[in-house]
Amino acid sequence: MGFRAKRLPAAYLIAALFILSLFIFTFISFARHYLLQSGIYDLGLFNQWAYLVSIGEEWEPSSLTNFVKPALGDHFSLLLYPLAWLQTIFPSSYSLIFWQSLGLSFLLLVFNLQLPWQPGRQRNISLLIAITFICNPYILNSALNDFHPEVAAAFLGLCSLSLARRGKTYFSLITLILFLASKEAMIVFGIGYAIYTFSINQRLLSISSLVLSVSYFSVANYFVSPYLNYANARYGQFGSSFWDLVTSPITKPFVFLSTLFSTETLVYVIPLLLPLVFILNRPAFPAILASIPVFMANALSSSHVMRDPIYQYQIPIIIFLLQATLDSVNADKLYQSTLESKRKAWLFALIAVLTTLFIVQVPAYFTRYLRLSDYSAELLAAELRLASPDLKIWADPAIASHFSRRKVLLTSTTHLKEDFFDYIVFPASSPLRKPYSNLTKLRNLIFGYGETDEFTESPSIRDKVVSLGYTCDTSREVRILICENSFSD
Repeated sequence: MGFRAKRLPAAYLIAALFILSLFIFTFISFARHYLLQSGIYDLGLFNQWAYLVSIGEEWEPSSLTNFVKPALGDHFSLLLYPLAWLQTIFPSSYSLIFWQSLGLSFLLLVFNLQLPWQPGRQRNISLLIAITFICNPYILNSALNDFHPEVAAAFLGLCSLSLARRGKTYFSLITLILFLASKEAMIVFGIGYAIYTFSINQRLLSISSLVLSVSYFSVANYFVSPYLNYANARYGQFGSSFWDLVTSPITKPFVFLSTLFSTETLVYVIPLLLPLVFILNRPAFPAILASIPVFMANALSSSHVMRDPIYQYQIPIIIFLLQATLDSVNADKLYQSTLESKRKAWLFALIAVLTTLFIVQVPAYFTRYLRLSDYSAELLAAELRLASPDLKIWADPAIASHFSRRKVLLTSTTHLKEDFFDYIVFPASSPLRKPYSNLTKLRNLIFGYGETDEFTESPSIRDKVVSLGYTCDTSREVRILICENSFSD
C-alpha cells in the first residue's frame, strides 16, 4: 500500500496534465474555427476528404481546390480511414479538430509518463518541464492550424522512438508504420528514426526501419505524384524530383550550401533549440542528430510555410526534441539529486517562456487567430441546419470549412452561374462598427485590432444570387444569409 500511495499522486498529476492540455488545445482550436478563422486549406479539404473516404470515394477529387486531388492523392494518408470512421460519431469539422487536439494531448501524455516523478524536488522539476511543453509555441500553433493527419498522429512518432529506446522492437516498428501512414512526407521522420536507432546501437532495427520508410514512400509517391509533384513545387531550385534533392549536395553544392547556411536558417533553428539548452546533455545527442533530416527538409524548401512557426511542419522536429529531453533527464543524475538541476530547470522554463512570446507573437492570438466575430452564432446555426451531406451548397470561402462535409461544396463566384445549388451561404455585409465600450477601445489600442467589415463583397454576391432566382432570408437582421433555390422542379 505504501508503494501505491507514493505513486498515486504522480498518476493523478499526469492525468491532470493530460486533461489540462486537452482542454487548452480543444478550446483554442474550437474558438478559432467558431470565430471564422479556419480555412479551406486544410480543414475544409480534410473534412471533405474524410467524408468521401467514409462513403468509399477516396479517389473522388475534392471540389474545394483547383488541383485535381482526391483524398489519397494528396499525401496518401491512410489514417484518413480511421478518421473517417471516427468522424461519423459527430459528423462535423469540429470532430476533426477534436481528434487532432486529442492526438496532441496523447503526445504530451506519452512524454509525461516517461518523466521521473519521484516525490520531492524531482517531481517539481518534471512538472515544470511538462507545463512548459504544454505551452510550447510549435505545439500550440499546430493545434490552432486547421487539421493535419500527421499532427493528430504525432504521439505515434514519439511512441516509436520511446519503444525503440526500451528495446520493444516490434511495437516500435508498428507505431512507426502507423505514423508513416499519416503522410508520405513522413519519410523524413523515418530516416530520422533510422539515425536514432543506429545511434543507440540498434543497427538491425535501423536498417529495417530505413527500408520500410523508403518502401512506403515509394508506393505513396506513385499515387501522389500524378496529382502534384511536391518535389518540384517545394524544392524546384534543386531539380524536378526528390532524387535531385537528395543528390543536390553533389550536383548543386553552391545552391545547397547557400540555402542551408543562410540567415533564415539560423533564425529558424535558434527558437527550436534555445528553450532546451539548459536541460539537454550528451544522452540527447542521438535524438538531436535524428531531427536533422526533418530540419533540412524544412530549411531547404522554397516554401516559407515549412519554416513558419504557425504551421505544422515543425511537429516531427518537436517529437525528436521531446525524446531528446527524455533521454537527457532520465540519464542525468544531477537532475535527480542536486540544486544545480533545479536552477537548470528554471532557466529552461524562463527561456522557453521568452521564446514562446517571441515566436507565437501574442497579439496574433487576438487579431488573427481568436478575433471576435459577430457572425459566429448564426454560422453555427446555419451549419447545423445544412448539415445533410446530400445538399449541394455554395459558400463564401471564409466560411466554407463549416460546410465541407459533403461531396459537393463550391466557393468560386464563377460557379454561381454555372452550377445548380440547393443553398447559397455567405456573410451579410454590415457597416463599419465603432468600438462599443472602453474595454474594446483599450483592446484595439494594445493589439492594433480594428472593427472593419471583412465581407465587403457580400452585396454584389447577394445581387447576383437574387438575379439568378434564389430566395434569401431578409425578413430580419441577419449576419449569415442563407439563400434557397426557388426554381420549380
